[in-house]
Amino acid sequence: MKIEGLYVDDLRQLPEQYENKWEIARTYREAINKLSKYKYKYISLDHDIASYENGRERTGYDIVLWLEQEAVEGRYVPEKIYVHSANPAGARRMERGIESIKKIITKNKTEGFAKKDAVILKTLAEQNLLPERTLTEEQEAMLTRALDEKEEFFYHIKRIFDK
Repeated sequence: MKIEGLYVDDLRQLPEQYENKWEIARTYREAINKLSKYKYKYISLDHDIASYENGRERTGYDIVLWLEQEAVEGRYVPEKIYVHSANPAGARRMERGIESIKKIITKNKTEGFAKKDAVILKTLAEQNLLPERTLTEEQEAMLTRALDEKEEFFYHIKRIFDK
């Protein structure tokens, strides 16, 4: 059976419903190492995980901050992030961080789609496959920038014509 989630807690046992589907990490470093290595679909975090590095306490919030940086850099973040902490203040802080991660992921997706759409539209216009229309300077600049980022360009063009 494929492991789907990571349960981060220094004391609690893995809940029965997660057995054979989730792994457990007891420390900040163990969680970060596993998150760096595997693409978990889910993660559930405790705040107070009694983890120390270089004389500094590491908490579930530090894991949220690490995940937030991963999202900013466009790397994989589990699709669902849960908090199971008995520390109300820590849990609220983590929830705010998780909301920030969701916003970053949404922004990344939106900007990515906009760039891809701009590349496609510009190319179709250059091939005279679109009706004549006047672009504003801002639209033209966006389309030109998008053309400079051709990583997935041909994939998307092919996708359009294969429909």
